[in-house]
Amino acid sequence: MRTKSLIPGCLALLFIAGACSGAPPPAPGADSPPAAPSDTPLSQSVSDPGYPAATDPPYPALEETTPETGYPPPDEAGLPDTGYPAPGAGDEPGDGYPAPGEGGCSLDPQSPQRHELTASDGIALVGTFYPAAGCSAPLVVLYHQFGSNKESWTDLALWLQNRIDEIGFSTGGRLAAPAFQYAWFPPFPDDLSFAVFAVDFRDHGESEPVGGGLDTSDFLLDAQAAFDYAKNLPNVDPARVITLGASIGADASIDVCLTLDGTTIADDQSDEGCIGAMPLSPGSFLEVPYAAGAARLGEAPFDVNIHCMAAEQDGNSPDLCLSEVPGRHQATIYTGRDEHGIALLAEGFDPDIGAVIHSFLLETLGIDG
Repeated sequence: MRTKSLIPGCLALLFIAGACSGAPPPAPGADSPPAAPSDTPLSQSVSDPGYPAATDPPYPALEETTPETGYPPPDEAGLPDTGYPAPGAGDEPGDGYPAPGEGGCSLDPQSPQRHELTASDGIALVGTFYPAAGCSAPLVVLYHQFGSNKESWTDLALWLQNRIDEIGFSTGGRLAAPAFQYAWFPPFPDDLSFAVFAVDFRDHGESEPVGGGLDTSDFLLDAQAAFDYAKNLPNVDPARVITLGASIGADASIDVCLTLDGTTIADDQSDEGCIGAMPLSPGSFLEVPYAAGAARLGEAPFDVNIHCMAAEQDGNSPDLCLSEVPGRHQATIYTGRDEHGIALLAEGFDPDIGAVIHSFLLETLGIDG
C-alpha cells in the first residue's frame, strides 16, 4: 500500500492493491473496435459492438442485447422477477407510497417500481426506483456501462436498500454468476436505507432506441434527466444525492453534478444536491474531461466526496482516477488487473470492493463506520 496526497493540505488514502485471485476478466472479442488516440473526440454508434474507448487496450466487445446469464428474463412489466409486485399499469410515480411528512414511511416490502421519464430532447427513458425504508432518505442514482442496462444493478440496489438477506433471491440483475451476487458486501446499520434509482440509457434496455449515429455525449441528457427525476420521488432527500456509475456511467456520475453547456462546464454553478460520486473506470467517454469535472466538484459550492476506482491495466482509467484535483478526491487502483466498469464489483479484490463502497457511503453521509 502506498499513499498519495490528492488534496492540498489534506491527505487522502490511495490504495494500490496487489494482484489477487478472482474471476478472470472477460476476453476481448475478435470484433472489438481498434483503440483511438487518447486525444481523439469520442463519437460512436451504439450499433458498434464495443465500448467507446480512447486508449489501448480496447475494451471487450459487447453483445447488443443483455448477455445471457442463465437467469430467467425480466417479466413483461420490464422489471427483473424479484418476487416483489410491480406497480400496475397506469400508476403514477409514487402511487401507494406516503409523501414526505405524512408519516408511515417504513415500507415493507420496498418494492421496485418501473418509471417512465423523458430526456430534454424528447427521448423516452425507463428507470427502476427502489424506495427506502424511511422518510427523507439519501438517494443513490446508478448509471450502467455501455451495452448493459439498469438490471445490472439489481442486487446492488437491494444491498443499498438494506435488504441484504434477500439478495440471493433476485433473478434478473446479474451479468454473470457468482461474481455479481453482492451478499458478501458488508451490512449497513439497521436504521440506514438508501432510495435507489437506476436508468436505462437511450438505445439500451427499455429506453427508446434511436438507431445509428448516436454521439456518446447524448447520454449526458439521459443521465441528467434521471438525476433530476429521481430527486423528486417520494421520501427522497434531494440535498443528499450520491451517484455511482460504470464506464460511460462513471463519467455520468461526475457530470450530472455539474451545470453543463453541451459538453462544456458552465462558468456559473449551483449546488445540484450531490454529496458524493463513485466512478468505476471513467474515461472521459461523454466528452466532458474527467479531471476538469472532478476539479470543479472539489470547489465551492460543491465539496463533493469522490472516490474513483479502476484496474491498473484498464486504458486511461487509472490515470484519470489519479488526477491531481482539489477537494475530497480519493482513488483505489487495483494493480495487475484489467477489469472494466461493473466487472470490478467482484470478490477477490484487495482492498475488498464492497468494503470500499461501504466506507465511502458512510463517510459521505458522515456516519461512523
